[in-house]
Amino acid sequence: MLRIGDENCTLCSLCETRINVVKNVIVPETEIAVLGLGPGENEDFEGTPFVGRAGQKLKEALYKNGINPSDISYLNSVLCRPPNNKLKKDYIICLKYFEESLKEMPNIKIIMVLGVDAYKFITGKTKAAMSSIYSIPFKLEKYGDILFYPNYHPAALLYKPDHIIEEKFVGGFRIMKEMLEASKTITKKNNYKHILNPEHLDIALNVLKRQEFFSFDLETTSLVPHQAKILSFNFSWEEKTGIAFPYYYINNGNLEYFWEEEQRNKIIETLKEIFSSDVKVTTQNGKYDSLVLKHNFGFGIKIAFDTMLASFLLDSNQNFNLDSITAREIPEEAGVKSEFWNSINADEEQRKEDWYLKISLEDLLDYGIHDADVTYRLTKILARRLNNVE
Repeated sequence: MLRIGDENCTLCSLCETRINVVKNVIVPETEIAVLGLGPGENEDFEGTPFVGRAGQKLKEALYKNGINPSDISYLNSVLCRPPNNKLKKDYIICLKYFEESLKEMPNIKIIMVLGVDAYKFITGKTKAAMSSIYSIPFKLEKYGDILFYPNYHPAALLYKPDHIIEEKFVGGFRIMKEMLEASKTITKKNNYKHILNPEHLDIALNVLKRQEFFSFDLETTSLVPHQAKILSFNFSWEEKTGIAFPYYYINNGNLEYFWEEEQRNKIIETLKEIFSSDVKVTTQNGKYDSLVLKHNFGFGIKIAFDTMLASFLLDSNQNFNLDSITAREIPEEAGVKSEFWNSINADEEQRKEDWYLKISLEDLLDYGIHDADVTYRLTKILARRLNNVE
């Protein structure tokens, strides 16, 4: 076990009020760490992180999920006790100790980020709400493949006891453990196809006509259905398999049709035929996709299953956006969406209207197929669970 920090640090104003610099506790061989805000009263007095009541809550949650608290590392955003548990900009200097800690953990794979303040510290963001970041894994380019997983801070369970929040907090460690196990599993490679010429489009449309069950997803220019232009149509009917074809694309900075009129008419007529048939279509928030189709082409979708609705029915206390459901149910895919958005410097929650101008057509299509793929896989998982609910 190592301790990272400088007991004589005077780099910020926290040195004036602390009792001890509470150094990070590092288990060099660990694959898991937690990142909190900073020391509390007990930690400041003893010089050790997570020894107070919040730390006990944390360790109880670890034990409940089969994780030995002695096997993981304990990090804080700041190493001296912050007044009123609030961070200031000048405390960011403690980032150096976080990065020194990472160097001593060559096997680290997942860091659980405890609370909104720790999230702001590690991401550099100034605004965040736990309701929007909870259980949505993300990566940061400067830290490579390390997966960050936001969860409630255990202190939240002490100041305002809430059994729902406690369930989410404890459940977060189960998900983290599953993501770690999934990262070691060798799975089949993705078979994603981009449909970019008329001959392949004809084949793809005929293949879709033969499917009895598939997932469907749109990528669009806007989250407002009546303003949205369709960038790609995305489909999956087998695990890690899918196709996507563009509709509009960026040409010299302008949004233009990708296909000639003949191909566009084929797409519209084929989809109209399929979506009015008895084919079973599954979606994630399919109401939005249906409204976009209706606004653009005059027809919607007969939705047989929706993963957002199914997740809500199974547990209305959990987040039911695609990122969160995927992290819970398909942990090996955790963080893929946030990695995509980080690559174009835009949060999905705060999507810019021109986000699609910043990426290649190939990346857009891969992103769309991935959404369709995980929606297909989630459908089978959630449908099974719904069938077991009495």
